[in-house]
Amino acid sequence: MKRKPVLAVALMLLLSACAQDGSGWAELPDWGVIGLLPSGQGYLCGQGEQVEESTWIQSDTMTSTDGTWTLSLNGQDFELTSEDTLMQGTLTPFEDGGLYDAAPDGCRSGAILHDGELSGTWCDGVQFRQVEPIDPFDGGPQQIQVQPLDDPDRAFTMTRLP
Repeated sequence: MKRKPVLAVALMLLLSACAQDGSGWAELPDWGVIGLLPSGQGYLCGQGEQVEESTWIQSDTMTSTDGTWTLSLNGQDFELTSEDTLMQGTLTPFEDGGLYDAAPDGCRSGAILHDGELSGTWCDGVQFRQVEPIDPFDGGPQQIQVQPLDDPDRAFTMTRLP
């Protein structure tokens, strides 16, 4: 599966911005949600048609190799443009939220808890599916029980990363 170059740039942009201010999250319009930790580790959770683009990332540098995009950053605000895409947004610090992971079927699944909502995916090395919490939760619990939206028999526990 080929990743869109502008998404890689958005990831690097967001990682660079968070490296200055700690952890946080942002929505990528019409695409998904990204969550970042101060260590530079992050998770990009594709939603809808982009679920297969979900990926774990580890980087704290921003690099352009092909010159197909431009980037401007003003504090926590960002704007990224390419030939056919404009992404604008603001990183929001985690309050009770954070990143969660698990590998129930040998593939590292991930989730981002932001503003009381969980955006996450399950994977098995071949396919990705959105997950949802099994039970209601308050704040940012250490563990969250989840299940793929279309497979309630595949429940598993995701653990919050430090």
